[in-house]
Formats: sequence, structure tokens, C-alpha cells
Amino acid sequence: MFDMGRSVTLKATVTDYLWANPHVMIYAGAKDNKGAVQKWTIELRGSPTVATKVGWSKDTIKPGDELTFVGHPAKNGTESMRLEKIVFPNGMELYPEMQGWF
Repeated sequence: MFDMGRSVTLKATVTDYLWANPHVMIYAGAKDNKGAVQKWTIELRGSPTVATKVGWSKDTIKPGDELTFVGHPAKNGTESMRLEKIVFPNGMELYPEMQGWF
């Protein structure tokens, strides 16, 4: 479903954060080159249980947060990605899973 050989970086504003099984989901809006807002779906590979083990919680992010997302884009060209990491405005990076788990 995702092109694991490519990576994209997206600066976007969180519109929703779904802390649920089977995968934690983030929904965000990002402006394209023409200023139009694209609605992105960002999927964590793991469940809330996996995410909790690496520092995530249901309060890690919230709607309105402006973050940088790095991930693998969807193969079908839709605005969706499998998350590799989030970069917060202060430079802190958060990963969705421990490296080497999957």
C-alpha cells in the first residue's frame, strides 16, 4: 500500500488524531504549491499499545498542532503516508515504533 522505497516530508496542521486499534491515525491539512489545502491521512504502523512503548499517548498531539511529518507515500498517489517520524517545532523528533521492531 505504501512505497517503502520513497520518503516524503510534509509540513501540516493536525485536524484529528485517532488513538485507536488497529493503527493510530493522524489527519492533517497541508498547503500545496498553489496554496490549496490537501487533506492527508497519516498512519502509524503500530497500535496504541506499540506507540505507548516508545513515548506516545492519546495526548501526544492535538488538533491545531503544526508539525512536520516524514513518511512513505501511498503507492496509489493519494494524500496518505505511513509515518516514519514527527518533528515538533522545537526540533524534538518522535518515532512511531522502536527501530527494528517490524
